[in-house]
Amino acid sequence: MHKVFRQGSNMIRLCSFVMWCAGFAAFSSSIVHAQTFQPVKREILALFDGSNEGSAERSRIHRFAELPLNYLGFVLRYHDIREKLPEPTELRKYRGVLTWFASAVPDSNAYLAWANDVAAMKLQYVILGDIGVGATPPNLFLLNNMLGKIGLRHIGEYISPTIGSTIVRKDGSLVGFECNLDPILPDYPVIENTDPTSRAGLTLQVPVRDGLAQAALVSVSKTGGFAALNYEFCHQRAPTHRGRWLIDPFEFLAAAFARENYPIPDVTTVSGRRLFFSQMHSEGWGRETRIERYRQHPTTSAEVVMREIIEPFNNFPVTLDLRESDTMTSPAMARQSSALTEIYLAQPQLSRPAALAIGTTLSRFDASYPSISSLPPVKSPVRNVLYYAATGDETAYADPQNKRPAEIYGLSETLRNTETPRRLKAYNINFHAFAGQHPSSLQSLKSQFTAASELPLTPITAPQFAKIAAGFFTSSIVQITERSWRIENRGALSTVRFDDASELELDIPASIGVLGSTRHSGKLFVALDEAAPTATVVLTPTTLREKINSDDRAVSLVESRWRVSRLITSTCYLSFEAQGFGIGEFIWSGAAPSKRRIKVSRRDDELWQGSATPDATGQLEFKLPVSAIQPVTVEVSCDDTKG
Repeated sequence: MHKVFRQGSNMIRLCSFVMWCAGFAAFSSSIVHAQTFQPVKREILALFDGSNEGSAERSRIHRFAELPLNYLGFVLRYHDIREKLPEPTELRKYRGVLTWFASAVPDSNAYLAWANDVAAMKLQYVILGDIGVGATPPNLFLLNNMLGKIGLRHIGEYISPTIGSTIVRKDGSLVGFECNLDPILPDYPVIENTDPTSRAGLTLQVPVRDGLAQAALVSVSKTGGFAALNYEFCHQRAPTHRGRWLIDPFEFLAAAFARENYPIPDVTTVSGRRLFFSQMHSEGWGRETRIERYRQHPTTSAEVVMREIIEPFNNFPVTLDLRESDTMTSPAMARQSSALTEIYLAQPQLSRPAALAIGTTLSRFDASYPSISSLPPVKSPVRNVLYYAATGDETAYADPQNKRPAEIYGLSETLRNTETPRRLKAYNINFHAFAGQHPSSLQSLKSQFTAASELPLTPITAPQFAKIAAGFFTSSIVQITERSWRIENRGALSTVRFDDASELELDIPASIGVLGSTRHSGKLFVALDEAAPTATVVLTPTTLREKINSDDRAVSLVESRWRVSRLITSTCYLSFEAQGFGIGEFIWSGAAPSKRRIKVSRRDDELWQGSATPDATGQLEFKLPVSAIQPVTVEVSCDDTKG
């Protein structure tokens, strides 16, 4: 009695919809007095210094800060500080402003005047690194007017050398995330905290020779935040060029931008499970393999990959980036290569890249790259939209000093580290056709697909992932009441996440366009119905939900290997459309304790029938041994047969 999206529904479904509408009307009237309809501001103006960093793509904000900001649900809009700054009236759509300068910006006076105008607005102002303006007597008044916005005051002094400085306060939840301060502290400005309600992340006592002042080097207030240069990040040094976060970027940025508990568009999860996608690039397509068992007859690397990876693991989709220049081989193998291309393109689990491009870049989080700063954000800031793959391919693990074949064994550690304690990335395997050239390369790739086969994942194509990523940036969220939100313009994005919902759960009867929910690492993931252009998500205290559902439980999706849409539920009836790869695995909650009949069909053709019975907790679990690469309809109803 909850949701109907299919046209031409039968009378039972129509009645169910009418019953649901009546229930929602009652719910709406009971909360109308508390409705706010406030748009959730997700956009942040990211200022970078093109004279120092070149482009937005090379900026510190993009390389390091955008990933945690995306995770928190924020969308960045980049602006080069050298260009004309936006009029203050243009900033009303933004949640705040973020800067991360390494030194004074080119026209610091113009920037300071602009920042003073912005300081009068209701925007969060967050400063990482250098303030961008030198503290000199002529500009100290305006500088402190800007810093006063976030509860700080620059006294116009800098400490160098820092010998004799001591730590007065250190908040372990804000400082010491991936690295710690060196015994010899970096130089720092003397900036005092003037807001007694601010959260002090790191405060130093200046050396006695320099007076009795205290320097607030990491601080968060109700209106923004500040983390001084070299006290925000353990900056990369040659030859490794790998940095680490000193502050906890998730905790600091969430507090500095005053992120409340709203639904965060999530690009890592579909149908309650971590999503999987894979890309194969055709480089090395026609190279002759060196694997001994294929040496009796000339065999290309691409053919080995087909036999050893594509065919055995046909329950996982692979998107093939096939370039003609790679398939053109020696005359002796040209016919073989052409025939193999046709075989590849005939595989139902293979897809071709779509208009939305996915680029593979260095994306590692392991012992050699022990920082989230080595993971890319969702997309590139350049004009031609390019979404980043979740993880790197073999080239990310190649040792330039070692001529051994590229292996991808190290991917396993990155996949584990991006799953807990936060699900930062999708489960992603990217590789090249040359993986079939050497035994070690092939075995490392096979080990990754074998490991994926043992995990609860939802496989999708790479083009589908690109559409989900696009939906992250177009999604708009409107808060209706304290615990309800309307989500629109989300495209293919089908999951939102709540980070602070340990005592809350999804209110299925009151929600619209919602499939169900699940928890992972303390976060609540809510699955949205792809067929519903607008979704309304309502949360309720866990204890209250248990009381309401004690007699009238609502069936909802916990997790599924297939994508689920067009969900219809009523008393003893469940219907939905599903599409996916491999055997369909489903877990539902809130089912009444009676045996269920399950029927799977495609159009008018019945594909399979079976049955399942919920357990004592109302959990209904079943598997569907049919192909759903083309969508199927699943109907689950109470079994009224006797005997």
